[in-house]
Amino acid sequence: MFSLYTPNGYNIHILHIDKNNFEEVEIEKSEIEKLTFEEKKIEPQIHSYNPLPYLLPRFWLPVPIINEMTLSPGFLTFFQDVLSYHQFFIYGGYSIPTKGFLYDILYINNMFPPQISAELTKDFLSIENSFYLTFFRNYTTSHHSFTAGYEYDVLMSQNVTSKLSCIVFGYHFSNRLRFPKSIEYERGGYFTTNYRLYSERYIYIYTYHNVKAKAGCYIKGPFSHNVLAVKSASGFSLSDTTYAGRMSLGGNSGTFAVRGYDEGTYYEKTVITGTVEYSFPLLWFERGISTYPIYFRNLHAKLFSDAGTAAQDFPPNSIESMLLSFGIETTLSLDLLYSQVPCDLTVGLAVTKEGTKPSFYFTISTFIPYSFNNERIIEPNIHH
Repeated sequence: MFSLYTPNGYNIHILHIDKNNFEEVEIEKSEIEKLTFEEKKIEPQIHSYNPLPYLLPRFWLPVPIINEMTLSPGFLTFFQDVLSYHQFFIYGGYSIPTKGFLYDILYINNMFPPQISAELTKDFLSIENSFYLTFFRNYTTSHHSFTAGYEYDVLMSQNVTSKLSCIVFGYHFSNRLRFPKSIEYERGGYFTTNYRLYSERYIYIYTYHNVKAKAGCYIKGPFSHNVLAVKSASGFSLSDTTYAGRMSLGGNSGTFAVRGYDEGTYYEKTVITGTVEYSFPLLWFERGISTYPIYFRNLHAKLFSDAGTAAQDFPPNSIESMLLSFGIETTLSLDLLYSQVPCDLTVGLAVTKEGTKPSFYFTISTFIPYSFNNERIIEPNIHH
């Protein structure tokens, strides 16, 4: 049995040993010379821990900002102290089309039993603030987390501003396993759910409830590092108005993605999706470029089938026509910021049941391990 320390506790691993594979060997006794040592008194000096000297950024990674078919300059960096008590992620840039600055500042504090997270984000059309408290419960074969938080967004479009605030409660479970050369989780599964109580100020004040859940399981394939994954996501909103709380269905990424269809194919109060994927490796690189903060892992492919539908109300009275697509993706997996930010560059081809011409797409996915927006908290995805 061995353990790995993390800021949120110890991850315990058990190595099973078959005693039948070993035989008892008699140890020959031999005389050992008595060693003498000179006694020397050591007086250790104890200093209080100061994280400040380690919190300066060590690198700046240039990244492009893509919007309206134009490229704009940007950068990102990550830094933390030795004991991972304090962690910062900073992303910034200047958008040429909108002539404005964009940024994402994330701070994580691991000094107390509840992990504290605060994030400030400004993109093309909104300013978002969020604050979360998360309690972890880790076991030998599974991980649990409970999160409570507050989110506040200011949305700006066509000289109209709306303000949206909500309290959020979430639960996340995972017993997924992956290995040094895994391209995907290979065993186990996950379940994530969260509840949001919204208050929106837009001419009038609206209050509504939103619940989302997603789950998945991974099955090892017949060949090395081949994986069959089955995933599902659903959500519903309860409100007194027709439009408040509607969720977007469609697009090539996101919780309610149906690849091959445009994002926002449906905007409804009840949505559900299902996905079947088969992933397999193509090439392994496992190398970086000199000392630059980039490390190439592998190139792998994925066969998939997506399905999704939606309804105007909850409980649903009538269901929209089913969206169904099939396709293939090729993904380059790499690590940025010295293995702190895994990143996937994906090129895909999807065909829908309507029989229109195939849809080609390119996506960039980053998975900041310290951000709640990736797995412990499902993104809002609410249409305003």
